[in-house]
Amino acid sequence: MQRQLGRTGILAAFRPPFADFQYTNYQILLNMLPELRKAFVDSYALGRLASEYGATVQETMLRHLGEIDECETNLGKEVRNPFVWLREGARTILAIPLYLLQWFGIISESITDKVTGNFIFRMLSSVAVIVGFIGSVITIVLGWEQFSRMMNISSFSSFLTQRQVHGVQTPSTTHQTTQTSLQPNPSAAAAPNTASGSQAPSRINR
Repeated sequence: MQRQLGRTGILAAFRPPFADFQYTNYQILLNMLPELRKAFVDSYALGRLASEYGATVQETMLRHLGEIDECETNLGKEVRNPFVWLREGARTILAIPLYLLQWFGIISESITDKVTGNFIFRMLSSVAVIVGFIGSVITIVLGWEQFSRMMNISSFSSFLTQRQVHGVQTPSTTHQTTQTSLQPNPSAAAAPNTASGSQAPSRINR
């Protein structure tokens, strides 16, 4: 029960009645219930100690009930939100390796709770949700075949661009260069004809 109370079941500092010292991080139920039982046994301290310990325990339980009601209200709102379901599903999938390590006894439950409640882990799960949602919408609108074809075309074009930037000839540019080298040069072809035309009158003159 002390563990279920969480932060509401711990006092930052507590000084017992008629004492000149104080405790830090004082757990209420684990420490006050035995003291309350002792107060009931001692008739002299029954009035003062029992009332003080009893009031503290009662206030602790009331605060815990208030937190439970607030959590129930918030969870009731989140249950009707589909984006919350998507977020929690992605977070659970990302936390599967941690749950497996906890199941094998390699890490403790507290470490798993700290990691899953970390800001970086929540940001990664949010990014995964956004990317998955956008991919699902594009797949539904375009269809899987067209979407995969578009992804292949875009990745191939980016690959060709990178190769051209680094100075590597692609198969298409190599083919164009080969075709250009195989085409006849008109100026080179016209030169022999001009030479043969100039030699013809000399033969006639002879």
